[in-house]
Amino acid sequence: MKTKNEERRKFLGVASVAAVGLAVCPIRLLEAGPAKGKLVALPMSSLEKIAKIEGHMVLELKGRAVYLVRLSKKKVGAYSAICSHEKKCIVSYTPERKQFDCHCHKSSFNLKGKPLGGPATEPLERFPTAIKGEKLIIKLPEL
Repeated sequence: MKTKNEERRKFLGVASVAAVGLAVCPIRLLEAGPAKGKLVALPMSSLEKIAKIEGHMVLELKGRAVYLVRLSKKKVGAYSAICSHEKKCIVSYTPERKQFDCHCHKSSFNLKGKPLGGPATEPLERFPTAIKGEKLIIKLPEL
């Protein structure tokens, strides 16, 4: 028969493993990303513009302009809404061409953020996302 101390040790061991698993789980859900960052949880009900595939919208989150695009039923892309060329202009999304366009200097970017043309040579910054239940989770790097 186990003593109370042995039972406590076993419980604490299991609880420690569970706590570590819960702490690591959101990071794995959001793929590899910067070591430091903030998770932002948004209710999907407040994001009506991305309820349908190809829906898109711009939000300000934690001091950043973030472009959201509904890529599929289970996936939302999150990108910096600021063109990487001179970091002054907001890009727009064209669903028919599946690309972002900057009207200031005619740069364009694909859904991976990669520049397709124009003076921009750097990609749009992308932020890891996950849909968890009725929430969209976005991992933003710290400013």
